[in-house]
Amino acid sequence: MNRSPDDSASGLPAGNGGGKSVASNVIWNWAGMLVALLSGFLVLPFLVKHLGETVYGLWILIASLTNYFSLLDLGVRGSVGRYVAYYKARQDPAGVNAILNTSLLILCAVAVICVLATFAALYLFFVFIQVPPEVVGATRMALLLVGLNFALTFPLMIFDGLLWAFQRFDLINIVDIPMCLLRVGLTVALVGTGGGLVSLAVLTIIVTVLTGVIKGVLCFKVDPDIRIGARFIDRAVVWTIYAFGIWSFLLSVARELRNQVAPLMVGHHFGLRGPALVTLFSTAARLVGYAGQFLIAATGVLTPLSTTLHAQERHDQQRQLFLHGGKYCMSLSLYFLGLFLLLGQWLLFKWMGSSLDNASLQLTWQILWILALGEVLPMSQWVTNSMALGMARHKVLAMAGLVEGVIAITLSIILMPSMGVLGLCLGFSIAGTLCRGMYQLFYGCQLAQVRVSTYVWQAVFWPLAAAAVPAAALWLWTERLPYVAWWNLFAAGAVYSLLYAASAWLILGAGDPLGGRLRQRSSSRGAAADDELELKQV
Repeated sequence: MNRSPDDSASGLPAGNGGGKSVASNVIWNWAGMLVALLSGFLVLPFLVKHLGETVYGLWILIASLTNYFSLLDLGVRGSVGRYVAYYKARQDPAGVNAILNTSLLILCAVAVICVLATFAALYLFFVFIQVPPEVVGATRMALLLVGLNFALTFPLMIFDGLLWAFQRFDLINIVDIPMCLLRVGLTVALVGTGGGLVSLAVLTIIVTVLTGVIKGVLCFKVDPDIRIGARFIDRAVVWTIYAFGIWSFLLSVARELRNQVAPLMVGHHFGLRGPALVTLFSTAARLVGYAGQFLIAATGVLTPLSTTLHAQERHDQQRQLFLHGGKYCMSLSLYFLGLFLLLGQWLLFKWMGSSLDNASLQLTWQILWILALGEVLPMSQWVTNSMALGMARHKVLAMAGLVEGVIAITLSIILMPSMGVLGLCLGFSIAGTLCRGMYQLFYGCQLAQVRVSTYVWQAVFWPLAAAAVPAAALWLWTERLPYVAWWNLFAAGAVYSLLYAASAWLILGAGDPLGGRLRQRSSSRGAAADDELELKQV
């Protein structure tokens, strides 16, 4: 059995194991994302209203601190999907079972470490965060239960990785969607009848275990050849797992620095006001996060396609994938920016108006537009991320992510004394634009052997042109009509969306906005002449 697949074949082979098509996977991912988005959208104001800004902020801080536990696996879970898919494509059930069982043993050991880390977190949380005396006991118990939940997550999530490797995004979402709805229903029932932090933590454990068990059963149905047993554990596989996983781990570290450090910095820096400000920050960050999830759901399934193109040395199609993917990701990024900048204030007032006062809503709006501006260019580069993973060239992205974290924290420390929480938002936005935006753009052009000027013309300029008319129309609407009801807000969003879709179809839909061929001069080493490419969507 080959234990060390060549780097050129890294990632998921397209269409292996009876996987669904790219389009089907994207649709299922979007369906799951939409349910999660709507659920969070509806539950957030309910929780803030019934728990209060301070208690809900403590719940966010507990999640932020314990989310670091997800880094303990050192990238094992990411390696499971990659190598199971590889051996499945090679029709090597022994390889699949070796990866599965060796990873499962590692993750069980990580679960034990997670439990020990939880007890350390019980001390550190109250050192960094000032908790009101009346909720200290509930906060401590909730933190303990959430840590236990993370410990259970490690071995159970291996089944999620198996379904991902089999490209069964339909089954993943068939389980996740009902579980999401169940969680919403139980949350409303428990919190609405007086439940607090402890109730939310218990509910989290129930949903985690139930989801993992169901996905485990489905894995055995999809592939009857998989086996669980000590005899399948192979020590030689450990290096194979970590050789790829360590860089996935560093990518995860960078992601956690972005997503979790900011709330902790707010909670610590502003003392007793910290938990309440965390609520405002997390509300705005959640809206921006929804936009990012929309793009991740679409571009994440491109990793198998990029892997196949790279392995077969189909460089022209790789360039097409990069240019087309970048163009449409930028278009979607600008679409969400228009929504947040022009409708975000009114959305917040209608959405959270019963839970927050006017001053808090105004500050949340300011946080939203700073975060949204900072994510436009980074969100347009998710195709670069998928392409780098498919080519096993994600090491550079991991290092850039760590640099981003250092820049973001440094700028935030400098700006917060004079600008408050807005200074932190500005620091993280600048760092994201530089590292996940501009740097990834240059790196993607290098990987795809595309000139930067070509990319800017094709994937930046024309999406900006397509966004101009819909944005102007929405601005005129907001200037002339007050938002006094939900229907007015929805109407404005619907008209904007239709205009945006029409503009994007007219300007971007033909592949080359000029209606002809894009003459692309490759600037990478080894390219000796111009390439004449007919840009067609892969």
